[in-house]
Amino acid sequence: MTSVDLQCITLSNGYKMPSLGLGTWTMWKGEEGHVQKAVETAIDVGYRHLDCAYCYQNENEVGAAIATKIKDGTVKRQDIFVTTKLWCTFLAAKNVKNGLQTSLQNLGLEYVDLYLIHWPMSYQAGSELFPKSEEGELLLTNDSFIDSWRVMEECVDAGLVKSIGVSNFNVDQIKRVCDACRIKPASLQVEVNPLMTNKPLIDFCHSQNIAVTAYAPFGSPSRFWKKDDEPCLLEQQTLKAVAQNKKKSTAQVLKVQ
Repeated sequence: MTSVDLQCITLSNGYKMPSLGLGTWTMWKGEEGHVQKAVETAIDVGYRHLDCAYCYQNENEVGAAIATKIKDGTVKRQDIFVTTKLWCTFLAAKNVKNGLQTSLQNLGLEYVDLYLIHWPMSYQAGSELFPKSEEGELLLTNDSFIDSWRVMEECVDAGLVKSIGVSNFNVDQIKRVCDACRIKPASLQVEVNPLMTNKPLIDFCHSQNIAVTAYAPFGSPSRFWKKDDEPCLLEQQTLKAVAQNKKKSTAQVLKVQ
């Protein structure tokens, strides 16, 4: 018996994606092994969608958790929907397959269910996540995400990825992909919460049959760039009042927004 709602949405290509997923960003802050334990616990209580990324620097522990839960019979590989993302240092078309293969190796998987372009920008290739000049400026390149997308389509053809999509793209950028693509984006991942509704962007995606995944639904209170005077969504008085009236937590109210 599981305790997580396992409702799914059907993507435009026919694959089903669990509507509730476990995000693994910020998990790198803890001690070694805590990500694996957290993901194992999530699978035990019913989570079947795991959201990962190369830049989170914890794909190996996520993969170890998946392997453990497959080995002990809790799940089969086809029961788990794994999303991961192409980082900006791999965005150049010549580096896309290497970026994917690196994530697959980290995760210990033969394929991922959804592969997203993490951001619509390209950094200088190399081992640094955020390569900078001696002056401290990010080292950007002119590589096109359209060229990257065409290589991602080849990854679908090769069976390394079931679905492809984008993250942190705006309407114009999504239109550029749609106009040039052979395989349409199956999903957009973007921040969505009461402080950042992104309604025009969501409406556009729905008009194009592109699923939208909301990250930071609780406002990402642990984000490292948060300023002291910025509001904490979980402490917002209106939401707390609704939660009290419904005898729920603020987080539970946000889950059904």
